[in-house]
Amino acid sequence: MSTTISLSRVRAESRLLFALVDAIACDGRITDSAEASQWQTLRRRVESGANYEAEGPALFDLLLKLERSGSIAETWMEKRWQSVVARLSAK
Repeated sequence: MSTTISLSRVRAESRLLFALVDAIACDGRITDSAEASQWQTLRRRVESGANYEAEGPALFDLLLKLERSGSIAETWMEKRWQSVVARLSAK
């Protein structure tokens, strides 16, 4: 299933996306080195003052990768992520 989600909606949820990826990282679920590197880069940018909204699309992409890899399978984080996607996909 392919769903189109607007960038403006993703940007509006960027703080939540950041918090969700942070929770996933704190739980030790980012095990792929490329995903870990991507997260560290995003985290550093935000902590250095980057706008959350500007990082929203990259956070969304990272969450998609984490979901596809099974890293968050059967966790509260997966359920929260799925509810975010459902809300963003709603017309």
